[in-house]
Amino acid sequence: RVEITELPVWQAGSSVISTLDWGRWLRASGPFPHPNIFGGYLVASLIFTLLLWEKSKNKKLFTLYSLLFTLQITALFATFSRSAWLAFGVFIITYIIYNLSFIKKPNNKNYELRITSYGLLIMTILSIIFFPIVQTRFSQETVNEIISTDERLDGYSEAGKIFKQNIFFGVGAGNYTAAAYRLNPNLPGWTYQPVHNVPLLILTELGIIGSALLIGVFISFIRLIPRHFYIIYGLLLLFYHYLFSGYTGLMLSAVFLSGLFRISADNA
Repeated sequence: RVEITELPVWQAGSSVISTLDWGRWLRASGPFPHPNIFGGYLVASLIFTLLLWEKSKNKKLFTLYSLLFTLQITALFATFSRSAWLAFGVFIITYIIYNLSFIKKPNNKNYELRITSYGLLIMTILSIIFFPIVQTRFSQETVNEIISTDERLDGYSEAGKIFKQNIFFGVGAGNYTAAAYRLNPNLPGWTYQPVHNVPLLILTELGIIGSALLIGVFISFIRLIPRHFYIIYGLLLLFYHYLFSGYTGLMLSAVFLSGLFRISADNA
């Protein structure tokens, strides 16, 4: 049987938003260990939902796709993942602009724009209803948000120190936390975690030489993907480490990129 770890809102270590007026709110993480990972998967699923709808063009499925889109949008909102929100926002804006430029007939119903506009409406309504929580997430008024920002800044500083000690070959893939422990061996165990920035994490673990080789691999096939898609993926890379540091993140990267390659090949 499958068991999901319990995450009480009052327990230290649970991903929560602590508001001044509404108390502590647990962020949705689904079956994943952290809401940001759940948010990344939801962004990918929303993108593929729209692309599959665009490919099928079956008007009878419009209601089904709209319901799926609404469910995914609501789940994405509940993660309160700022990086996932930003990536999805960029995708929606670029998707709408793209479809506006390809409207050929005045009476074209343009179902793609109807679905995306509906998604934006749902996000707007949820943001209004839960405005105090959304406001807290984008402010520095509570202890949790201040700690979150400080931890990220400290992580950048720590990564810089580790990189300076291993400039050319890095500390080795997957060895960032071990290097962080050697740098500061007297900290609590839960503080040792990869820096929340994938490019910086790659540079620290692989060094200049390994990073250059990896960049060369990416450049060889990144041209096959439409620009606005790898911009969205890049936004996810900048604000968390899971896309490179963990199995779930690597699987998401593989599924996301392979799906886009397939779509690009079909449209070629």
